[in-house]
Amino acid sequence: MGRIARGMIGLAVIGWWSLPALAVTPADKCLGDKLKRAGLFDLCRLKASARALKDGLPPAHDTCDAKLIDKWQAAEARAGGQCPTNGDLGSVRAFIVEHSDALTAALAGGALPSCPVDLSSCQANLDACETNSEQLAAACQQRADQLAACNQDLSTCGASLSSCDADRTACDDALGICTADLAQSDLELATCAADLAACRAGCGDGVVGAGEQCDRNDLGGATCVSQGFAGGTLACDPTTCAFDTAACWNAHFTDQGDGTVIDHHTGLMWEKKVSHDNTVVAGNRHDGDNTYRWAGTCAVGGGDCQPSAAASAACSAGVDGADKGCAVCTPAQGACVVGAPAITTVWKWLVDLNAVAFAGHSDWRMPSRAELQTIVDYADAVPGPAVDTAFRGPFCGASCADLTDPTCSCTAPASYWSATTYAPLMTNAWYVNFYDGFVNVRAKNQEGYLRAVR
Repeated sequence: MGRIARGMIGLAVIGWWSLPALAVTPADKCLGDKLKRAGLFDLCRLKASARALKDGLPPAHDTCDAKLIDKWQAAEARAGGQCPTNGDLGSVRAFIVEHSDALTAALAGGALPSCPVDLSSCQANLDACETNSEQLAAACQQRADQLAACNQDLSTCGASLSSCDADRTACDDALGICTADLAQSDLELATCAADLAACRAGCGDGVVGAGEQCDRNDLGGATCVSQGFAGGTLACDPTTCAFDTAACWNAHFTDQGDGTVIDHHTGLMWEKKVSHDNTVVAGNRHDGDNTYRWAGTCAVGGGDCQPSAAASAACSAGVDGADKGCAVCTPAQGACVVGAPAITTVWKWLVDLNAVAFAGHSDWRMPSRAELQTIVDYADAVPGPAVDTAFRGPFCGASCADLTDPTCSCTAPASYWSATTYAPLMTNAWYVNFYDGFVNVRAKNQEGYLRAVR
């Protein structure tokens, strides 16, 4: 190689190193770290599910969760608050878990979500909307015609009143002669008043008139929020045409003072727990320390089971998904063993709760996974429990024993059973951990906390 060529190469190298480096911001680094951790978490869960299927054991997802939490929080700490998003660990994790589970279910013989089906449904709704719009336009035109007829009646009434006044003036000098005319005029006035009343119709005609706040389904665009409430359903009193705010509310959750909490968003009623003081009280169905098993184990040969026919029936009727673990043991399998520290199975506990008509109701059931997640408050995820204050009062120890006291309400920062079976491995069921709101599965013959719903 000649000296000139070598010189040119040297100048090129010097020029390349002299180019300014692209600035990488803390936000870019944080985004890169989070993308990497999200991908590794997804891969970890899929590997754990694959390993579990090969070994016949529940997936060991807890290790994946621990790695994700540590690395995610470290990435946000290094960025010093300059990440594009912060505090999104719970929602990102839930998103990845949902889609990795959907992939697992699809590979196990299920079906992947179908966007074309959703698009078809959307188009059908759009067609229905256009049809309703045409019907509404026709109804509006009919109403306009009615109003035009009403205005014509009012014009006729005004002409009749003018005629009546003229007749009365003419009859001042001959009162006797005008009596008949006055009677006729009074009849015309009565007819006019009847026409006017029929035109205005008053409360109950479905249209907001003078002096009315509403009329039947016509609320004039008003809502519970416009009336000063946080939410709810505004109605119209059919006799007074005034707003009925009985179904409006100012809080998401309300303690009913009878051992239950109402969720105004979903309409669900939840059982309260008390006395969370690390002491199991088997005789108190609402003790916050009591744990239960989803299913027991047959004494001979194993296998999930329920301890009674009533518990088996409640399980089969209330399970969300496959009813694996709802049957009683056969005579050859012996007794259904539950064992300490669980008091019994969740389904036997549910039968006993309905037998005493707790809070005046006998239709209590186990919540599904989706229902149980509706009371998670991810804003209070750490250090837990991640739930609204209606489920965790200002004090919750041995002195918190009164179910009717709104300040006395307990939630253990631990795993609560749902009625939902884990489809890929039906000996497992879903639970929600109220320490941080994470959702996972465990074997049905293990212990967990529970809370009834209706």
